[in-house]
Amino acid sequence: MSYDEVEQGQKVNDAIEMLERMAHRGACSCEKNTGDGAGIMVALPHDFFKEVAKDAGFELPPPGEYDVGMFFMPTDEKRHEKGKAEFKKVAESLGHVILGWRLVPIDNSDLGESALETEPVIEQVFVTKSSRSEAEFEQQLYILRRLSIISVRASLNIKCGGERDFYMCSLSSRTIVYKGQLKPSQLKGYYYADLGHENFMSYMALDCIYLRDGQGVTDGFDENIGMVCLSPF
Repeated sequence: MSYDEVEQGQKVNDAIEMLERMAHRGACSCEKNTGDGAGIMVALPHDFFKEVAKDAGFELPPPGEYDVGMFFMPTDEKRHEKGKAEFKKVAESLGHVILGWRLVPIDNSDLGESALETEPVIEQVFVTKSSRSEAEFEQQLYILRRLSIISVRASLNIKCGGERDFYMCSLSSRTIVYKGQLKPSQLKGYYYADLGHENFMSYMALDCIYLRDGQGVTDGFDENIGMVCLSPF
């Protein structure tokens, strides 16, 4: 492993350590092991994703030629598959191709009761670029994000009083967000299979602590209510 690779791996570890040291900036419920939410944004770790994509049965193109979405999905199997099918339909209508989906491995053994009750299925989707310029691709990603959110929520009846069980954490060719209804000290353990992997490297990292709004609604496994961004590396 080269010096740069070691340094990039250390950046992720340093960012997580900083997040844990800034736990007082976030909120925590009455349960000692339930937080209002914590997360980290990193540059796409291509070598890591290339490896896990092979394990999932598909190949990735070179860096910058694909984007990755991080989704909180319904636990109900029918709603889960319906949401994925709707996203695929929107993506293909914009000229993208779904390379594959990956179930994100998690360890929820340290989660509190409240977090466990709302815990979603967490999946990553890998999507090819449409045949456009770089600038147009980024614009298309924005359109894909907006249209797919609207379309999936409509198909799952979320806007009409249905369960709020679909959320897109990120969709980008450059960065990805790992987050949840977690305390800062729980983030690495929850996503340890990814964040603790030796090939999970990033040249940058940005910590986020999510806050409780005035009505007591949390956004860790739900909507993006508010956050404090910390420790850019």
